[in-house]
Amino acid sequence: MKLMPLLLAAALLPAAAAAHAATHDAGGDLSLDHVQCCKDPARWGSRHGTRAADIAIPTRDGAATLLLDDDLVAVQLSDKAYGKMRREMHDDRDDDANVLSRAIKAAVYSSVSSLLSGSIEYPVRELRDVRYEKDRLVFVTRDGGRTFDHIDINGHEVTENVREADARAFVREFHRAQARLR
Repeated sequence: MKLMPLLLAAALLPAAAAAHAATHDAGGDLSLDHVQCCKDPARWGSRHGTRAADIAIPTRDGAATLLLDDDLVAVQLSDKAYGKMRREMHDDRDDDANVLSRAIKAAVYSSVSSLLSGSIEYPVRELRDVRYEKDRLVFVTRDGGRTFDHIDINGHEVTENVREADARAFVREFHRAQARLR
């Protein structure tokens, strides 16, 4: 990353935090439409280990992972994308930069890293249904609305960027988790 994208990211961080996340990663763009994506009771949470999840499915391009873990559904950068972002941020040192430039980079890297090291979470109890229809995963909230729509990573909407077999397995596991919570 060069200084200008970092300064732009720093200027956008307050708005990004308020909308749960919107920022720039080493492999592409992560953007959220807060109105459609992540209304309460969705929250920004910590990163989840995919091996411990009940099910974790990758997007076709490998940029994100949707997972079901205990009593929540989460969307996060894939381990590969997250690792790439961390390596590129670590490797992007400008030894010729002045003190102010290095301080700004450190602050922005810290903020960006903390945002991208998390996940968007939604409690299973607050979801009425998860289904696969019209080549996408649909997350229906208790009030009949939808969540996780309009989460774009690298120009692909996450809920549309999954293989059908993976999506159907995710739906089956969601219904099992929902039954356990009743």
